[in-house]
Amino acid sequence: PEPEPEPEPEPEPEPEPDVCNVSTEHRPIIRIAPNYPVEAARDGIEGYVCLSLSINELGSVEDVVVTDASPKRVFDREAKRSVRKWRYKPKVENGVPIVVIGVNVKVDFMLTTSTIPYLSY
Repeated sequence: PEPEPEPEPEPEPEPEPDVCNVSTEHRPIIRIAPNYPVEAARDGIEGYVCLSLSINELGSVEDVVVTDASPKRVFDREAKRSVRKWRYKPKVENGVPIVVIGVNVKVDFMLTTSTIPYLSY
Protein backbone atom coordinates (compact mmCIF):
# COMPACT_ATOMS: atom_id res chain seq x y z
CA PRO A 1 0.00 0.00 0.00
CA GLU A 2 1.11 3.55 -0.74
CA PRO A 3 1.80 5.85 2.19
CA GLU A 4 -0.87 8.44 2.83
CA PRO A 5 0.12 11.96 1.82
CA GLU A 6 0.87 14.31 4.67
CA PRO A 7 -2.01 16.67 5.43
CA GLU A 8 -1.68 20.26 4.28
CA PRO A 9 -0.48 22.51 7.11
CA GLU A 10 -3.09 24.88 8.49
CA PRO A 11 -2.67 28.33 6.96
CA GLU A 12 -1.47 31.05 9.30
CA PRO A 13 -4.43 33.10 10.53
CA GLU A 14 -4.65 36.50 8.90
CA PRO A 15 -3.80 39.27 11.35
CA GLU A 16 -6.83 41.35 12.20
CA PRO A 17 -6.82 44.62 10.31
CA ASP A 18 -6.09 47.66 12.45
CA VAL A 19 -9.51 49.26 12.17
CA CYS A 20 -8.40 52.20 14.31
CA ASN A 21 -5.07 52.93 12.62
CA VAL A 22 -3.52 52.96 16.10
CA SER A 23 -0.56 55.29 16.56
CA THR A 24 2.50 53.24 17.48
CA GLU A 25 4.83 56.19 18.05
CA HIS A 26 3.01 57.37 21.19
CA ARG A 27 2.40 54.97 24.08
CA PRO A 28 0.77 56.07 27.34
CA ILE A 29 2.94 55.93 30.46
CA ILE A 30 -0.22 55.92 32.60
CA ARG A 31 -3.21 54.04 31.20
CA ILE A 32 -6.43 54.01 33.18
CA ALA A 33 -8.76 51.11 32.39
CA PRO A 34 -12.34 52.06 31.55
CA ASN A 35 -15.34 51.04 33.61
CA TYR A 36 -17.43 48.39 31.86
CA PRO A 37 -20.97 49.71 31.38
CA VAL A 38 -23.26 47.62 33.60
CA GLU A 39 -25.93 47.17 30.90
CA ALA A 40 -23.37 45.96 28.35
CA ALA A 41 -21.87 43.51 30.84
CA ARG A 42 -25.31 42.23 31.84
CA ASP A 43 -26.22 41.70 28.17
CA GLY A 44 -22.87 40.05 27.33
CA ILE A 45 -21.88 42.80 24.88
CA GLU A 46 -18.21 43.22 23.92
CA GLY A 47 -16.68 45.72 21.52
CA TYR A 48 -14.19 48.51 21.00
CA VAL A 49 -13.92 52.27 20.59
CA CYS A 50 -11.45 54.06 18.32
CA LEU A 51 -10.49 57.55 19.45
CA SER A 52 -8.38 60.41 18.17
CA LEU A 53 -6.73 62.68 20.71
CA SER A 54 -4.11 65.35 21.26
CA ILE A 55 -1.23 65.18 23.73
CA ASN A 56 -0.38 68.57 25.22
CA GLU A 57 3.03 69.87 26.29
CA LEU A 58 2.62 68.31 29.74
CA GLY A 59 1.67 64.87 28.40
CA SER A 60 -2.02 65.23 29.27
CA VAL A 61 -4.77 64.16 26.87
CA GLU A 62 -7.01 66.73 25.17
CA ASP A 63 -9.54 66.90 22.32
CA VAL A 64 -10.78 63.30 22.59
CA VAL A 65 -13.06 62.35 19.68
CA VAL A 66 -14.65 58.97 18.90
CA THR A 67 -13.76 58.00 15.33
CA ASP A 68 -15.31 54.51 15.26
CA ALA A 69 -16.98 52.09 17.63
CA SER A 70 -18.53 48.65 17.61
CA PRO A 71 -21.27 48.56 18.68
CA LYS A 72 -22.04 52.23 18.18
CA ARG A 73 -22.57 54.42 21.29
CA VAL A 74 -22.37 51.58 23.83
CA PHE A 75 -18.84 52.13 25.18
CA ASP A 76 -18.09 55.68 23.94
CA ARG A 77 -18.63 57.53 27.22
CA GLU A 78 -16.50 55.17 29.33
CA ALA A 79 -13.76 55.01 26.69
CA LYS A 80 -13.53 58.82 26.52
CA ARG A 81 -13.63 59.13 30.31
CA SER A 82 -10.72 56.72 30.79
CA VAL A 83 -8.57 58.03 27.92
CA ARG A 84 -8.80 61.59 29.27
CA LYS A 85 -6.97 60.30 32.38
CA TRP A 86 -4.12 58.75 30.42
CA ARG A 87 -0.70 60.41 30.54
CA TYR A 88 2.03 60.39 27.92
CA LYS A 89 5.66 61.40 27.88
CA PRO A 90 5.56 64.80 26.14
CA LYS A 91 7.08 64.94 22.67
CA VAL A 92 10.16 67.19 22.64
CA GLU A 93 11.56 68.98 19.61
CA ASN A 94 14.68 71.14 19.94
CA GLY A 95 14.46 70.84 23.72
CA VAL A 96 10.90 72.18 23.84
CA PRO A 97 7.79 70.07 24.60
CA ILE A 98 5.22 70.30 21.81
CA VAL A 99 1.56 69.41 21.26
CA VAL A 100 0.89 66.24 19.26
CA ILE A 101 -2.42 66.20 17.37
CA GLY A 102 -4.24 63.22 15.87
CA VAL A 103 -2.97 60.34 18.02
CA ASN A 104 -5.19 57.31 17.38
CA VAL A 105 -5.94 54.81 20.14
CA LYS A 106 -8.24 51.81 20.54
CA VAL A 107 -9.97 50.81 23.77
CA ASP A 108 -11.23 47.22 23.82
CA PHE A 109 -14.13 46.10 25.98
CA MET A 110 -13.89 42.34 26.56
CA LEU A 111 -15.82 40.41 29.18
CA THR A 112 -13.88 38.36 31.71
CA THR A 113 -15.04 36.99 35.03
CA SER A 114 -13.63 40.10 36.72
CA THR A 115 -15.67 42.53 34.58
CA ILE A 116 -19.04 40.87 35.09
CA PRO A 117 -20.80 42.95 37.72
CA TYR A 118 -22.04 41.25 40.84
CA LEU A 119 -25.82 41.04 40.82
CA SER A 120 -27.64 40.59 44.10
CA TYR A 121 -31.32 39.66 44.50
